[in-house]
Amino acid sequence: MSCVRKGYYLPSHVGPDEQGGKYRDVVTAGVDVGRRALYVWISWYPGGRKHLAYVGAVPNFEDLGPLFARFGVNSAVIDLNPEARKVRELQDKIPYLFACEFQPGDRSKGLELNVDRREMMVKLDRTMICDRLAANFQTGQIVLPTSAESLLQGEVFKQLQCPIRHEVEKQGQRYFIWKERDSGRDDLFFSAIYDTVAELINPQPSIRSLGSREDYAPDPWQEQATWDR
Repeated sequence: MSCVRKGYYLPSHVGPDEQGGKYRDVVTAGVDVGRRALYVWISWYPGGRKHLAYVGAVPNFEDLGPLFARFGVNSAVIDLNPEARKVRELQDKIPYLFACEFQPGDRSKGLELNVDRREMMVKLDRTMICDRLAANFQTGQIVLPTSAESLLQGEVFKQLQCPIRHEVEKQGQRYFIWKERDSGRDDLFFSAIYDTVAELINPQPSIRSLGSREDYAPDPWQEQATWDR
């Protein structure tokens, strides 16, 4: 991937002294709720550019608070399902944690977020946010460390490449969806998805604009090579 940067290494923690300047308060996190663990992707923004700070898994919901504190997270998004009750309980303890659900959107209008800050809920179209994450990786807007290919024994790269963009037809209408390969898992991919949502809803004006759909050109590992225009 073009986003791998030689000489960049994952930090052990993130604080104001590490980032500095107007970006010092921007740290985002995404959590995918898996069958056996919670998969976490944390990003920080030295110089205003998004860098991976942490990727991994924790066994329990109670482990997220200390992990977020270690990296200074202030905007986080978690998969609401299938553990909605536990997610809501965790939100009572972490005030910057939003829950996320996917819902179909009007693709002619581009990516739209329905953010309810009272209920701490985000709803958005699954295909469009997957498109956006792919665009961000391909245009180098997300910086991965030198060791990216070996992170978690290669599992990070494997799971990032698990979902493919697939064209389907229903009732005469053709459209694209993202689906996982038959032999793969995509928990870490979706933790990066939720981290992207956390970036989008972060009120900090210092976060740079993300890539648009026009930036997107699928990698060879993706099934489709055209946009749904």
